Amino acid sequence: MRKSVYSQGCCHWLLALAISGLFAGIASAETKGACCLGEKCVLLTKAACDREGGKYQGDNTTCDPNPCKAPTGACCLASGECKVGTKRQCDEVGGKYQGDGASCDPNPCEQPAKGACCLQNGKCLVLAADHCKREGGKYLGDGTTCDPNPCVEPKKGACCVGEECYVVTGRDCEAKGGKYLGDDSKCDPNPCKPPTGACCFRDGSCVVVTFSECLTKGGKLVMVGTKSIRTGWCWNGTGVWRPCVFRKRPWEETSGAEGRAVAPSQ
Repeated sequence: MRKSVYSQGCCHWLLALAISGLFAGIASAETKGACCLGEKCVLLTKAACDREGGKYQGDNTTCDPNPCKAPTGACCLASGECKVGTKRQCDEVGGKYQGDGASCDPNPCEQPAKGACCLQNGKCLVLAADHCKREGGKYLGDGTTCDPNPCVEPKKGACCVGEECYVVTGRDCEAKGGKYLGDDSKCDPNPCKPPTGACCFRDGSCVVVTFSECLTKGGKLVMVGTKSIRTGWCWNGTGVWRPCVFRKRPWEETSGAEGRAVAPSQ
């Protein structure tokens, strides 16, 4: 039995519709769009974006400009400072978000009260209470001023850093790794250098050096505190000049060491 022309036409139409739908589905499956992976944007198909756990922005959407970045706006900090960031960033620093697109110019943030802040070095600055605390200072109250200076300047004294002497506060001396000699102590004369004295040598010569320098030079007789020398003579600490003389001490006979200790002069 022959099919009618109508039935043949209907079949052809259905076949064409099916093929068109098939190609449309294939084309749709290959179409890409912007896929947000956090704030990163990549071009993927919807299926690939879903597999990556991203958020598909739609077919043929682009990553320029990046649709994935969170909007930004003015963020007011407790100090009265204004910074531009995302709401999440603002919340993380304890700020108050002013809304998407809000600007920091002019500053929309409420300014905290300020007052005199005494720093550890005796200086006075007008700061907010929180700022003063961060600087390690003492806040004197809202509305207080620095004129006249209400802060007490810390005492200073000599500070020995090696053989160098500085007049600084005890705290500053500690920061330098030095030894503080006390309030109002001086650096003139330098209290940090080791004491010197007369050092006698085998040839009868005599020089004023430190004890360690005397040993290094091979000297054997050191009188700490002597300030004057004569060629070939040493001060014996009793008010009498005498020539440099080397004598063996009884308990050093076996070692061969020479010299005799002399009491320091007063």
